[in-house]
Amino acid sequence: MARYRRNKGINLEGLRKKCSTCGKIKQVEHRKLEIPMRNNLYNPKEQKKAVDLPGVVVYHYCSLDCAPGDVGNWTDTYTDEDFYRI
Repeated sequence: MARYRRNKGINLEGLRKKCSTCGKIKQVEHRKLEIPMRNNLYNPKEQKKAVDLPGVVVYHYCSLDCAPGDVGNWTDTYTDEDFYRI
């Protein structure tokens, strides 16, 4: 009897998709998710991934040059002190 391989899931580090700006198929560096507002109450048992929610629009970008806005919108400038409680 044959042994079936188990599904490994998506390798997000090596993900190749069509860039939303330039239209070339390249490795995804940045993703933008537009999630619509929900009108129902929060239920932790109903947690789904963002791409599985109905009405979500996903944009893939191959570099910061293709991504809309400036570099400050896509890079975090947090330091360790920002997360300490006083």
